Amino acid sequence: MKSVTIVGAGRVGGALAIALKKAGYGIDGFVVRKPNVVLSSLRQIDSRPWENIIEIKSDIILITTQDSEIVKPRKY
Repeated sequence: MKSVTIVGAGRVGGALAIALKKAGYGIDGFVVRKPNVVLSSLRQIDSRPWENIIEIKSDIILITTQDSEIVKPRKY
């Protein structure tokens, strides 16, 4: 079974998690900034939010954050 980690637990991340779980993927977890504000859809698939993470060992990583949340690299 392929495993998935989702960065961002909003509407898109939650919907993808439910669909992927139904399709047979394992959901390792979600990377979130505020683990206490997690959508109920994540509770449906019995997954855990991660706030601080050192290593992701999933086969697939999906980034589902808003573009405005992605930090642009600095020019030196």
